[in-house]
Amino acid sequence: MRIRFGIKHGNSIKWPARCLWCSAKPTKWQKYRKKSVYGLKHYVFWITILSRIQTIYYPVCAKHNLIAHLLRPSRLLWYAIITFIIFSIVEINLWLLVYMFLVAGYLYYRKHGLIIHKVGENYLELSMPDGKYAEEFGSLNNCNNIKGHLLMQD
Repeated sequence: MRIRFGIKHGNSIKWPARCLWCSAKPTKWQKYRKKSVYGLKHYVFWITILSRIQTIYYPVCAKHNLIAHLLRPSRLLWYAIITFIIFSIVEINLWLLVYMFLVAGYLYYRKHGLIIHKVGENYLELSMPDGKYAEEFGSLNNCNNIKGHLLMQD
């Protein structure tokens, strides 16, 4: 189960001094960037895509720095496309094993990693696994109000 938080834009995010994945001592800061498309503007000869981009950094240990980097869902999608192309050309029949690894990686990331769901106009919606880390994160960032399915900042 995951807890969703709503963090207002302009507020700095305070993180517990532990790895998000395993609660070990953090050694690195993992970058997470999310782009949310919220509209299209139509002109005579072109279309402009309106989007919001948010980049955050969260603490991880050395082991999970590599895991979080490799198992990000967007990267797993690219791995799947590349392996499909390579296995189609070389005609290797191990594609099922590789795709099982990719699905397992995705499920592992969904269970343990940080996910930014939406970059809204006034807030950032992110989620993390339920537990002591999430409780400490919520108290550090004053996420006390329940609004829909989010714990929002005051």
